[in-house]
Amino acid sequence: MTSTALHPTTNLFLLAEIADKFVVAGYEVDFGSIDSHFGPEFPPTLRLSFGDDVDYFFYDQEVELLDDGEVLAFDCSEDADVEPIKYRIRFTKEVPLSTSDLLAAATATV
Repeated sequence: MTSTALHPTTNLFLLAEIADKFVVAGYEVDFGSIDSHFGPEFPPTLRLSFGDDVDYFFYDQEVELLDDGEVLAFDCSEDADVEPIKYRIRFTKEVPLSTSDLLAAATATV
């Protein structure tokens, strides 16, 4: 991982491997995987799917992780004539509740 003056940069696939939840263009993803969806002649892609037949595909790329857990990444297509579109993707990592979470919540309600 490298860093710019404001935000760390990393690879998109690394974020996908450690995240529990993804949101693309404001929609929560039902399914995410890194695979060779386009076929063996193409590099692997991050496939983010939701709804009926709605899929977004991204090649691995260096991205800047913003403060809110979002990155800006270009999508990809097996059709070379299709211009890539830049999407905002939010990666979140859910963690189990801890005793300190309970104490903080209890203190806030008193």
